[in-house]
Amino acid sequence: MASHGAAREAAKLGYTRLFVMTDGITGWVKQGRPVVKGGA
Repeated sequence: MASHGAAREAAKLGYTRLFVMTDGITGWVKQGRPVVKGGA
């Protein structure tokens, strides 16, 4: 999956709070995980 590769690359750059949403945003929300909407 592309998201796994992106997470690995981000970790190499020093990012530590990384998540791979294997079930997409829908699965993330169903698990009760937080979602924050940004302002445009």
